[in-house]
Amino acid sequence: MSFALGYVGTVTLALVAIRGIWTGLWKTYPLFYAQIACSLIATVFDIWVWWRHPAAYRWWYWDAQFATMVAACANLVEVIRHGLAKCPAARRFAKSVRYVLYAAVVGFSFAYITHLNDWRRVLTFVSLERDFRAIQALLVVALVGGIFYFGVPLGRNVKGILVGYGIYVGASLVTLAIESRFPAAFLGVWNQMQPLAYNLTLLIYLISLWRYSPVPSPELGPRVRTARQESFVS
Repeated sequence: MSFALGYVGTVTLALVAIRGIWTGLWKTYPLFYAQIACSLIATVFDIWVWWRHPAAYRWWYWDAQFATMVAACANLVEVIRHGLAKCPAARRFAKSVRYVLYAAVVGFSFAYITHLNDWRRVLTFVSLERDFRAIQALLVVALVGGIFYFGVPLGRNVKGILVGYGIYVGASLVTLAIESRFPAAFLGVWNQMQPLAYNLTLLIYLISLWRYSPVPSPELGPRVRTARQESFVS
């Protein structure tokens, strides 16, 4: 089951990358496709190391997992760039979310690099990834809340990035939280939840980014109009 999901995910990941190059969408969403390329390269190397250098797979796997986990934060940056950052009333909020994301990436990267041998084990890495996914989940919730509060319109492409990544982060957080508390009892079918969510996420990416969909211009909703009126009066 794990191998089947892995190979299906690799094929879907490659299709997302190829379609982005074919349509030129990589120029519009460079950060998104950069993390897609990072995941694809890491996955291909995972397969190569597994078959050619099994002894090195143990340490390579954890490093590749962490690298792709950090690179995936580019999804949130793309949503900010093409959503909240384009709404004048939401720019300060978008900047705050971005700073929190950057601080989390730097902090967790420093912790991982300075204690490499400690994190290259199942239980310790599960705890690390669980904490990092928790922060990502909070940022996803904050972005969704900000989008609804400020009435920011999103195009089909950006919605796909946000929904797909949100599903994967949520499923990962639930899986990791249970594994960290009950590691022995949930090593069977439950462990397939994360790869299943990953494949679903890639499918959402493939469908929503099949062709370019422009982001609608921000409209002056009630809250935005009120904010601008108050700014004008002051």
